[in-house]
Amino acid sequence: MKKINFDNIRFLFSICIIAIHTYPFASINPFIDYALTRVLFRICVPIFLMITGYYVLSLGLDKKECLINYTKKISILYAFSIGIYLPITIINGHFIKLTLLERIKEIVFTGTMYHLWYFPALILGIWIVYFLLKKVSEKSAFAIILFFYILGLLGDSYYGIALKIPGLEIIYQGVFSIFGYARNGIFYAPLFLYLGYRIKQRGCLLEKKMHLFLMSLSFIFLLLEGLLLLFLKIPRHNSMYVYLPVTAYFLFTLILQYGKGENRKFRKWSLWIYLFHPLSIVIINKCFHLCSFSIEKYHFLNFICVFLVTFLFVIFIEWGKEKMKYIFAKKTV
Repeated sequence: MKKINFDNIRFLFSICIIAIHTYPFASINPFIDYALTRVLFRICVPIFLMITGYYVLSLGLDKKECLINYTKKISILYAFSIGIYLPITIINGHFIKLTLLERIKEIVFTGTMYHLWYFPALILGIWIVYFLLKKVSEKSAFAIILFFYILGLLGDSYYGIALKIPGLEIIYQGVFSIFGYARNGIFYAPLFLYLGYRIKQRGCLLEKKMHLFLMSLSFIFLLLEGLLLLFLKIPRHNSMYVYLPVTAYFLFTLILQYGKGENRKFRKWSLWIYLFHPLSIVIINKCFHLCSFSIEKYHFLNFICVFLVTFLFVIFIEWGKEKMKYIFAKKTV
């Protein structure tokens, strides 16, 4: 049986996430930049979550130990990431200004850098889906997960509507005091983890051409939805959309049909790019500021520089890993 190649798309999407955090086209056309980085590129993280649901959740439901081991692995990775970025937040004065409770919240839920929310959301989300699928029927589990995603929508891109519903604003203020955003392990991650799991169980139900057509159509609707919400000035944030899970579903199933084989190098690279690109952003900004040059104004140049420096990190890490393997193997001989 041929393995599905998610690795190429993971690598491509890790570069798209750099774009989300560097606004590469903002100097050229802010509208195009928003359409890409704040709407279409939002598909990246859902696909990452669906890959986990496809492989890990499906396996974990049969063998709980696999899910426990995966949680330990992600927790170690998260702790390692906190160790990298916590000194930066302390140096820039952000972490020092926080209360003890806010510091705990930042470490446990939101991360010490803006991209690290993903790891606690992944851990919490995968266990929520696991227990739902174990305790209730699959239909009930899906209904609960979908309900919480809708609540998340009202705290994210549709927040302007939530403000008009009595009582909801108070509820969301409580949520934001813990998580910061609605994109977390309760409202956001479970739906995409579940979709990955469901696709694993049911497979692709439509032909390739139909998947391609529906994916293209859903991308168009996703773009129109994001731009309409921007025009109406409704969003509090822009991570969650109605058409995001629809688009992610059809893109994922299309990858299943076309992507054969694997590329382990890209798999590892995509992880390191995701982890280290904010560090590259900090380093580049500091270096250019020392030269009295504000690179943030030249967004596309900033994007290229961040990618190149991040890729140097990737090369260095992979070289270091190989070197350690060689030294360890030499000692054991």
